[in-house]
Order: sequence, then structure tokens, then C-alpha cells
Amino acid sequence: MPVYLIWIIVGLILIISEFFIPGLIAIFFGVAALIVGLLVYLGIIEQLGITLLVFTALSILEVFTLRKAAHRWFTGGSIEDDFPEVDDDFTGKEVTAITDFSEPVLEGKVTFKGSPWTAKSLRALKAGEKAFIKDRNGLTLIIE
Repeated sequence: MPVYLIWIIVGLILIISEFFIPGLIAIFFGVAALIVGLLVYLGIIEQLGITLLVFTALSILEVFTLRKAAHRWFTGGSIEDDFPEVDDDFTGKEVTAITDFSEPVLEGKVTFKGSPWTAKSLRALKAGEKAFIKDRNGLTLIIE
């Protein structure tokens, strides 16, 4: 079996193994092996020592230069990564206290857009009083 064919087969095996052993490393070794196989086929590289050196150099170069970019390409990002969280639907909007917010806890229930919400207040409030949303922490509104 010709040496270039061994490099190509090893390269394909490494690329396919990336599906079973995720981590985005084996694919770079596979691509390096395919390149070395092509260089051996074209007669550019003939000595075993040089083929191993080229394979090692290409593998290291690919891993350190392309891994982050390839990781983004193959895994994608999330919407949260692309868009910062904006609470425009909440911040500055008016709410009505359903329960009293009294010391020391200053927690209670408010209505916002017709639905009850858990809220933490920065000051004491009586049921029926109006307040404004300052921030949101998950499903808890921070009001003032």
C-alpha cells in the first residue's frame, strides 16, 4: 500500500472520529494527515522524517490558529451571546402593589400587565400604591 494512501486513510479516520470523540481536535490532525498524504502523492515530500515533521507542524498550527473559530462555526452561539439582555419591557414601567411591602423584608406581590409578580421594593409600600420597575432578577421585579 502506498504511503500517501496510508496518510489519507488515517486522515479520514481522524476526521470521522471527531463525530464520536468531540472536542474539535481530531479533525485538525485529520486535515493535517490529508495534506501530508497529498504532498507525498505529489512527490513534494518523500522522506519519513520530513512527513512526520510536516504533520506535527500542521497539526499544531491548525489547533492553535483555527480551533476557536471552528468551535464557533460548528457549535454556533446562543441568542444571549449575540444580544445583550435588555429589559425594555420592564424597566421604568408602572406596577401596582397587591400586598404591603414593610420592613425588614420589603418583599411582596405586584401586578404588571395584568399578572401577579413577586417583587422586592427599595422602600415601604402599601397595597394599592403605584411604583416603578427599576430592574429585574429572573422572575422577581425590583421596584422603587
